[in-house]
Amino acid sequence: VTVVVRRVQRWADKNRKQPTEAERQLEAILKEMFPRTEDVQVQWIFGRRSAPYIFDFFIPKVRLGIEVDGPIHDRPDVKAKDEAKAAKARSIKITVRRISNEQVLNSNPEAIKQIIGCWCREADQHGQSHQRKPR
Repeated sequence: VTVVVRRVQRWADKNRKQPTEAERQLEAILKEMFPRTEDVQVQWIFGRRSAPYIFDFFIPKVRLGIEVDGPIHDRPDVKAKDEAKAAKARSIKITVRRISNEQVLNSNPEAIKQIIGCWCREADQHGQSHQRKPR
């Protein structure tokens, strides 16, 4: 198990140091929207120690995981892995949203901010609906 965790940690560290251009641009947008370091986690690891997953970005306050997808995510085997990750996330009350590299690279940053703002409001409402009601 420890070997799996270390391997995933190394992969996350590598991706933090060498993001894709789309990830770099989205991180800059997220930092404008959420200036405090703890408001956005980059290459956030979650799941069981024996089967960890990584989100490109995670906004803990609203429990929103964001994935930036390149063309490889069109492959059936990768789509299956993406769905397994999303199912695990949903099981622990995390909302998952995906955005393509092309959307990030070819859209006005203000439009991306509006999309993320909508996702955050949606995730926040979804999270509140799962909170326990007082007795």
